[in-house]
Amino acid sequence: MQLWRNWRRSGFLFVTYQSFNLVYYHIAIHVGDLLHIIFGRPKKVYSLRQLAKKYNVPYIKSNDVRESRFVKAIKEANPDLIISFYFDHIIRQNIIEIPSMGIINVHTAPLPMCKGPFPILCSVIKDLKGVVSIHKVENETLDSGALCTQEPYNLDYNRSILYHDRESMIQGALMILELISQTEKTGEIPFAKKQEGSGSYMSFPTKSEVESLRKKGVRLFRLSDFTKAF
Repeated sequence: MQLWRNWRRSGFLFVTYQSFNLVYYHIAIHVGDLLHIIFGRPKKVYSLRQLAKKYNVPYIKSNDVRESRFVKAIKEANPDLIISFYFDHIIRQNIIEIPSMGIINVHTAPLPMCKGPFPILCSVIKDLKGVVSIHKVENETLDSGALCTQEPYNLDYNRSILYHDRESMIQGALMILELISQTEKTGEIPFAKKQEGSGSYMSFPTKSEVESLRKKGVRLFRLSDFTKAF
């Protein structure tokens, strides 16, 4: 049903683009595991579950962050800091209050512009520069907290949106590592400034917005951008 709604609202190309991140990615990981076992090929990409097992980190999977066992597990872990990364749920207040230093989120757009689930897609549609933002999660309003840091990246219109999804997330991970290093030295998360103005929000794109990408010569995906990671 969700697939059909996305198809009607955003079109075939957008549904295919989504499938690379939500479906084909998991298939490719299993294929890579098989090649690793049969041919001894070096393993380059891991699922979250595999990474957690590799580094002996507790792993809990949930489709609803309001689920009682999920909230209980976080409380029992008693974290200093929670990092939200490529996360498509609203974090509720009962979780926001748990970590002593708070929660920070990676958002691959120049906040306060392009809040919502598709920040790079929104940035290209609105002709904005590429920026990775890290902000504090202060309440249940999406992508609204004080900014910790923002860094530009090269948003190349000759590259696909799928390519930039991957590259900007890599940059966001490096920024998180630097932010954690600073936090360990000072004992608190550095905050640069409050977000100014209401900015903008984009949910799922319309067919006309997807068509505007084609007119700009921007592709949602290329198969080569996907396979190069594996």
